Amino acid sequence: MKKVLIIMCFIVIFLTACKNEEEFENNDNIKKTIIENMEKILSESNGFSSIPSTYIENEYYSNIVEIGDSAVPVLIVLYNELYFDSLEGYIAALAVQDITGCDLNKKYNLKWAKASEFFELWKDNNCSFNN
Repeated sequence: MKKVLIIMCFIVIFLTACKNEEEFENNDNIKKTIIENMEKILSESNGFSSIPSTYIENEYYSNIVEIGDSAVPVLIVLYNELYFDSLEGYIAALAVQDITGCDLNKKYNLKWAKASEFFELWKDNNCSFNN
């Protein structure tokens, strides 16, 4: 009986390690996809526009949003690690909002104009995903 329990413990540990490794690889793929699409958004848009639709009405933004809920923590990490500049951060904030379906202004009557404001409000209000 002890042998069976020990074997089962090893199996559980092995499967957990494999899952964590897959998750890590998946996050790396998501990060790569987000960065590639963000670069395409910026290279094909007018970088001086103050109109958000200039940056989000294209296939590259859609590619980021279509990743779904898995993209949200990656977008937040990229923003928090200062990988994004202010424009990319703003686009990331819009993507988080679109992916989750949580419009902070509509849900909590909170307005934001900069990515830093969005991510602070997002963190403080625990906006939930629409699953």
